[in-house]
Amino acid sequence: MRHLAALRHPAVVTALVLTALTAIWSLIGSPISLITQIAIYTLCGAFAATAGVVLTARLRVAEPNAATGYELDAIAATVMGGTSLFGGEGTVIGTVIGALIIATLRNGLNLLNVQAYYQQLAIGLVIILAVALDRFRQ
Repeated sequence: MRHLAALRHPAVVTALVLTALTAIWSLIGSPISLITQIAIYTLCGAFAATAGVVLTARLRVAEPNAATGYELDAIAATVMGGTSLFGGEGTVIGTVIGALIIATLRNGLNLLNVQAYYQQLAIGLVIILAVALDRFRQ
């Protein structure tokens, strides 16, 4: 099991994911240049760092697990904005509108003193409703 110890390091996992994505992208017939890959990962890192700084400023504490669960909000905002989970394209404006809807829902549930568990449940139900409406629309 010593050979699997390297998988505990985020840099190794990121390199493996980048290699796998490059191979998959090449298989479907659209190779990505190394410069494009570096630019995409640099932008992704810069945006993640900016989000970390903003969250730290908002919470006034640097907690590594503070943003756990925000992935659900991101997916919900994208689906609410009109992007299909079954493939297709969405728009930036639609995603921004979806993010505003999810933020309003989350804020309203906070003002009503709804527990965090039930907030996640409500966001999940919104995703299910949006996916069902998307499938019905197609």
